[in-house]
This record gives sequence, C-alpha cells and structure tokens, in this order.
Amino acid sequence: MSYFDDKDAAEILGHGTLGFDASDIASLIAAAPTLLKTARAGANVGARVIADPHLQEVLCEGFRVINVLDNKPAGKACRRTGPVSQARMDRGIGLKGGLLPARAFIFHRENPWVLPVAIGGTVGLLFLAGYFIGKGRKK
Repeated sequence: MSYFDDKDAAEILGHGTLGFDASDIASLIAAAPTLLKTARAGANVGARVIADPHLQEVLCEGFRVINVLDNKPAGKACRRTGPVSQARMDRGIGLKGGLLPARAFIFHRENPWVLPVAIGGTVGLLFLAGYFIGKGRKK
C-alpha cells in the first residue's frame, strides 16, 4: 500500500496540478514540447536573475523590508554593489530598479517624522515665495 490512495494520486497528478490528465500517456507526450518550452523559458529567466549583478543587494534589502514590516529593526545597511559595466548589466534582468523604493520605504518607516517635515517645508517655501513676489510688486 502506498502513501497515497489512487484518488489522491489522481488528484495530485491530474488536471489540478499539471493542467492535463497525467493518466493518459498520449496527452503527456503531446504536451511534452509545450512543457519543455516553458521549462526552458523558466530556466532562462532564472539564469538571468542569478546573473544580475545587484541580486545580493536586492535580497539584503528585501530581508530588511521584511524586518521593518515585522516591526523589528531593519538591521545594518546592505553592502552596495560597486560600479557595474554595461555588459554585466545586460546579463541581468534589472533588479537595480527595486533598490530605491525599498530603501525609501525603510527610511520612511525608521524616520516617520520626515514626511510631515518635507510637506511642511514645501508649503513654507511656497508661502515664502508668494511673500517675496508680493513684496516686490508693492514697490
């Protein structure tokens, strides 16, 4: 007797998981080219993710974001990736684009006072500019 009974095995191997009836060998053989294309495309994407020069830094920032979301200290700053040649950048998938939003999120959660001060400063500068423009027109 196996760990699964026939009903469980059919459910695991059947339509729900693979998208075709695995008990029918002909359908498995017919779906093989599609499955191989999908697997190859997935492998290519995986290889480009692994080849991305900023992968280590993105993973580190990701763990820091998780810590902040769990109301824990973010931890020490991640080691920055140095200058990267265009040839190395072309091998990756562009993970560098996610670094700035992650750092901004962590900074905001660690320093919640920054946003109100920035808004107040912007409004204050607008009032100051209006004051000087109005004062210059009175002469």
